[in-house]
Amino acid sequence: MKIRKRPKWAIGTAAVASGWLALTVPAQADIVTDWSAVASDVVRQVSAPGGAIPGSISESERSPAYGFDMATFHVALYDTIVAFKGGYDSFAAAPDKVKKRASMDAAANEAAYTVLKTLFPNKSATYLPVYNTKMAALVAQGVSAQSIEDGRAAGLEVATQVLALRAADGRLTPLAPFVNPVAPLPGQWISLNPGAVVGRNNIYIRPFSISSASQFRPKAPPKLTSLRYARDFWETKTWGGPDATSPRTTEQDDLAKFLTGPPPAFWTRNLLQFADYPKVIQNARFLAALWVAHADATIGCFEAKYYHLAWRPFTAIPAGDNDDNGLTVGDPGWTTNESTPNHPEYPSGHSCISGASFGAIAMLKGTTNIDFTLTETIAGVPVTRPYHDTKDFITDVMDGRVLGGLHFRFANEAGLELGTNVARQVLRYGFRKDRDDHDHGHGHGHGHGHGHGHDSDHRD
Repeated sequence: MKIRKRPKWAIGTAAVASGWLALTVPAQADIVTDWSAVASDVVRQVSAPGGAIPGSISESERSPAYGFDMATFHVALYDTIVAFKGGYDSFAAAPDKVKKRASMDAAANEAAYTVLKTLFPNKSATYLPVYNTKMAALVAQGVSAQSIEDGRAAGLEVATQVLALRAADGRLTPLAPFVNPVAPLPGQWISLNPGAVVGRNNIYIRPFSISSASQFRPKAPPKLTSLRYARDFWETKTWGGPDATSPRTTEQDDLAKFLTGPPPAFWTRNLLQFADYPKVIQNARFLAALWVAHADATIGCFEAKYYHLAWRPFTAIPAGDNDDNGLTVGDPGWTTNESTPNHPEYPSGHSCISGASFGAIAMLKGTTNIDFTLTETIAGVPVTRPYHDTKDFITDVMDGRVLGGLHFRFANEAGLELGTNVARQVLRYGFRKDRDDHDHGHGHGHGHGHGHGHDSDHRD
């Protein structure tokens, strides 16, 4: 058998940032991107280690789920903007009527504030000053009190509808404790800390757009006896082990570390920069679609993980002599380059989310050829990685998870496919141009609400 000796790495140069920004912001800001930055800040605070607020009345504070909260927030903001601007189908909600001279900015402010206040009542110190400042600015600009009140009413109505659709979203579903198999078979996942497994609750969170958590579940991973399994086994064993045994370069090691940061911080820090459209409705649509894809890919990915329950490399490689594959060789002392998250192997979570997020970006922009820079902290030091194409980042994700010893390549490929399918689904059935668009601005709401919080118009 010919084992691939060296992957074709596509690794951009990592550089220390000259000035560390908490958030990579778009070149052109508007009311949508302004509020998105605020929501990102709040979500990062609550999602940080120790940031949850157990006594809160809010599910989002007791059990943070950053992607779902960002999606809820942006859907409310998008549906509010659509009610004024038209041009696209609303996604989940619409006001009964938008009065003729109602202020769109007041409506957007009210929708954003209402969602954040409901999801994160204990974080008002972050978003309330922004709301007050933006409302005061409307008065200073000469917007009439009636226009502001009419706008606030429309934004409140939309936000209330969206929040009702997402209430009790399933994140607090009671689950029996996870238990490792008593006599695990080769290929079965074994948690080193079964009392603290990660992501099981994601399976039970209500989707926004996909029809079910299992809609895009990948087929089973390669059989342990297969040539494909042996090939990927050797790749991860060779490149993903400890520094003393791996031929990784320093740059490859940096890539592995770059891709192991906390997801809530990484994604909320880096995605907003892509919302750089000249029109507010375009940025509202872009961010809502992006975060809906992100959220639904999370659901689908973890459903697949806990359905297949495939073992991680840290178990598989030491047990290589006992997997019935004569082409693998076990190494009882093998350890991973980076720390392995406490959830099953297949598919790769980072690949699922990256496939959905960057798939949505490419689909919405109509190209993968985009210049952007991603930021992360490595050992407390801010680092940037420049890219010129979204496909280059996807390649880095696929390679980086192997270099970290966290995944086999087949898990990365399955995750990428799942995420891409979710993004395609989201844009096929939601956020479409309004084919019946007349003059939706300042006349009435769209009336395209979807009843149960995701697009039910699955016309296959």
